[in-house]
Amino acid sequence: EAHAALENKPAARVWFTKALTADPFCYQAFEQLIVNHMLSADEERELLLGLNFSEEDEWLRFLYTTMGKKYDEPDVQSSLEMLEEIGKVGFGSGFSS
Repeated sequence: EAHAALENKPAARVWFTKALTADPFCYQAFEQLIVNHMLSADEERELLLGLNFSEEDEWLRFLYTTMGKKYDEPDVQSSLEMLEEIGKVGFGSGFSS
């Protein structure tokens, strides 16, 4: 966050990306990348596809995808397929259906 506070976006982008790659649950890094418009739509998509989520955590990739750039055409079909897959996996023992 120091680089972002100093308005050094290139360095902040590098470190937020590294933090998110190391820990996909590091929402703070994702939020900074999105809120400060540090990535293009293609870069966001590439980053999200490269994150290592377990099968049961794919919901987080979907959440991040919905929060990203909105000016590209949405891929409704793949979003629906992802939701179907999430439904097959379930949400673990913490949720009841």
